[in-house]
Amino acid sequence: MDVVATEVAHFLDGLRAAASATRFLESWCARRGLGAGPVRSRRLPPPPPDAAAEALLAPAPWERPEARRVTLMRGAVALSDAEIRWLGTRLTPAMQEALARTDTPFGVVVAPLAPERRMLAERVLPPGDAHALDCTALVLAGGRPIAVARERYRRALFA
Repeated sequence: MDVVATEVAHFLDGLRAAASATRFLESWCARRGLGAGPVRSRRLPPPPPDAAAEALLAPAPWERPEARRVTLMRGAVALSDAEIRWLGTRLTPAMQEALARTDTPFGVVVAPLAPERRMLAERVLPPGDAHALDCTALVLAGGRPIAVARERYRRALFA
């Protein structure tokens, strides 16, 4: 196995065990000297609706999924691109406000809920792709789904 493939495998092991992808990224980058400071979200235009992802949230008839598309950055280093769909009714009003108005990553905003991540899909991407890894995770709090995240991790994490 080459060095990048080994690093991707280690990263994936850590990500599978993490309650927060953001906190895992912070520790991964700190150990490797990638970027500086906390991980922040650079907001992008919202993603189009994704009925399959939204169905994983098992919304009640009155619940409408919200969505956010971001690039997670540490300093000037782009780490991942993510689309997050969540049910605002399962978050506190302060959390909903933070997601609507700040660059704070989703995982940091919902940390007080003690979330749990379940990997639903993971795929190592071929060399030449800007991303090395494509993952989909279900985020739960109190045993209930609160979010679905599709995360594409950039090769810069493994250079």
